[in-house]
Amino acid sequence: DVLVFLRTLRYPRGQDRLVEYRRELVQEFDQLMEAWKGNL
Repeated sequence: DVLVFLRTLRYPRGQDRLVEYRRELVQEFDQLMEAWKGNL
């Protein structure tokens, strides 16, 4: 698993995938924070 992860880090395609994944996480986090503020 670690080797596959390092391999994906080496190639730009893997990096793009990581960036997209990070973006999705940030968007989900923002939505959670907005919902949390709305509940307050």
